[in-house]
Amino acid sequence: MTARGLANVYAQTLGTIFSSVGEKPYEVELVVAEVGETTEQDQIYRLPHDGSIVDEHGSVAVGATRSRSAATWISATGTT
Repeated sequence: MTARGLANVYAQTLGTIFSSVGEKPYEVELVVAEVGETTEQDQIYRLPHDGSIVDEHGSVAVGATRSRSAATWISATGTT
């Protein structure tokens, strides 16, 4: 199984739960990653609560914006 295959299964399940006519579920966000032989081969997918799949590159932040996360990282570590 590849990261993309696993992301598809999770996304379908999240989309089905989110679009049901019943009570709205908790909002969740998943990250599925596959580590490649090189960093260029790494695959990172973010799955928001609506069941979509977002192909991320390099890094991913959950629960924050990328710019806010980057600023926090730089502040905490002194590196970019």
